Amino acid sequence: MLTKVYYRSKSLHETEQLGKALALSLQKRANPCLSFLEGPFGAGKTTLIKAIISELASLRQEAIASPTFQYVTLYQGRETFPIAHFDLWRLSSEDSFFSLGLDDIASSSLSFIEWPEKLGKSSPEPTLIIRIQAPKEEERVFEIEDRAGLFTESALELS
Repeated sequence: MLTKVYYRSKSLHETEQLGKALALSLQKRANPCLSFLEGPFGAGKTTLIKAIISELASLRQEAIASPTFQYVTLYQGRETFPIAHFDLWRLSSEDSFFSLGLDDIASSSLSFIEWPEKLGKSSPEPTLIIRIQAPKEEERVFEIEDRAGLFTESALELS
């Protein structure tokens, strides 16, 4: 079941609240989940992922770093699956993802991939695609394409 949910954030705090709401939906998963985050530099991909991981792993956001120089960082979630945060910006070729065994990590964890376009035609099928636009300095527009019926728009109503 494919659904799209749109969310407009007017502050860093609202983006973090969206991350927490997504985390609550994702922690109910009975199997691994692959999420792609798309958007230009500075759009808020890492900020959103940090908020999600913070909620899922009971970590402070300051303890979560972008894995730009190592491709992936693993965290232990409160639930059964490890959490993998990928940053593929520096990936030299789509074949590298497979030759380094990153595909095995992605298929056995709750995975978030920044810069999924680096995977090219070899890309695995994501469960979620989160597209982020930054029309103004503090404002972000999120399009969340849910390919597995993880949540409804009402699940993302934030207080």
